[in-house]
Amino acid sequence: MIRVQDFGIGFPEADINLLFNTFYRAGNAGNIEGTGLGLSIVKNYVEMHHGHLAVHSKEMEGALFTIHLPP
Repeated sequence: MIRVQDFGIGFPEADINLLFNTFYRAGNAGNIEGTGLGLSIVKNYVEMHHGHLAVHSKEMEGALFTIHLPP
C-alpha cells in the first residue's frame, strides 16, 4: 500500500468521481496550472498492475490518495 497526502485546497465532493478522467480538472483548480492528465495516468498504471486507487478529500483540508497493489 502506498499513501500520498497533501494539505492543499482539496477537491469538491462533486468532483471526486471525475478526478481520474483524462483531462479533467476539479472545479476549484482556478489558476493552478495543470493538464488534467496526472491522476488519469496514475490510475492506468495502478490498474495495469491489478491494483486499486482511492481518494479521500475535503475542500480546504487536502487529499489522501491510497494505492493498493497485489503482492
